[in-house]
Amino acid sequence: MIKERRKITELVNEFYHNRIPVDKVREVIMQLGSEGDLEEIENVMKKHWREEKRTGLLEDKEYKLLLDGIHHRINVLEEEKSARTTVRMARILMKVAAVLFIPLFITTVFLLNNRTGNKVPSAIAYNNIYTPMAARTRFLLPDSTLVWLNSGSSLRFPLAFTGKTREVFLQGEGYFDVAENHKKPFIIHTKKLDVTALGTSLDVMAYADDRIVSATLVHGKIKVEKRGTGRYVYLEPSMQAVMDTVTGKMKVYEVKTKYYTSWKEGTLIFRHEPMETVAHKLERWFNCTIYIKDDKLRKYKYTGTIEMETLREVLDLIKITTPMKYKYDKDTREVWLEPI
Repeated sequence: MIKERRKITELVNEFYHNRIPVDKVREVIMQLGSEGDLEEIENVMKKHWREEKRTGLLEDKEYKLLLDGIHHRINVLEEEKSARTTVRMARILMKVAAVLFIPLFITTVFLLNNRTGNKVPSAIAYNNIYTPMAARTRFLLPDSTLVWLNSGSSLRFPLAFTGKTREVFLQGEGYFDVAENHKKPFIIHTKKLDVTALGTSLDVMAYADDRIVSATLVHGKIKVEKRGTGRYVYLEPSMQAVMDTVTGKMKVYEVKTKYYTSWKEGTLIFRHEPMETVAHKLERWFNCTIYIKDDKLRKYKYTGTIEMETLREVLDLIKITTPMKYKYDKDTREVWLEPI
């Protein structure tokens, strides 16, 4: 076991310091994905990233660009390989890339109180985890709450939950399996909604560039409050609160929750959704840009399920049941949809 861990450590260090020949990078990542202990890889990477944070050599925006570049390369590989090889390669690359680079976003903030002349920390360290486009991430919070983050999402949370509440800050979409603690409500803050839970499983979607934000309850009970208004609703299982950020109106619906939570299992389910909405989700899912040239096509309602297909396979699938054709530039990852 010690020999195996030493081998893993050496491989990760070589990877980090860019000492692996270009033609061997894929082989090393495959080896880490098939043989590596992900916990051991994460421990080694945390040491490197913390050192980078202390020296100030890298900025968060550089990390995000680096991650997006990795996942862009993964998508290119998908176009080049056969379906069976692609799925295996993509899964391994996603898994290892996430473990190698998530520790980048650990940030510590201290506020000092100088009123008494003593420099005493009055706020604690926060983590900020970002999931790039074309990726999904799963991790545990300090209270054992399990979180999945969807593409292009981030979550800010303290290293330890103190006080009477457990509060996190979400941008994008996250699924939370909240650890039960009736003495400390779990609060998810977004730009427009605050969602309070005790022991609950729920999905919250609040992307900055989306007009609609929502909270979908799988089990338990939650309180969904419009920020700054004092107005709120309570949700029972299989209920969804949807708010229009432009009009400020919020409505509650009964839904099939799997349509809104399947993404964490690597599946997108569309049921009578406008093509414009479908395209927007695919952009995040595949880290691409999709242009729709026709208003009627934008409003066309699409139904379908997407799992481990490549972007081109998905476009071909949609084309079968939708009156459209497409052009795809794999170098720029731009797609143009046109009616037929």
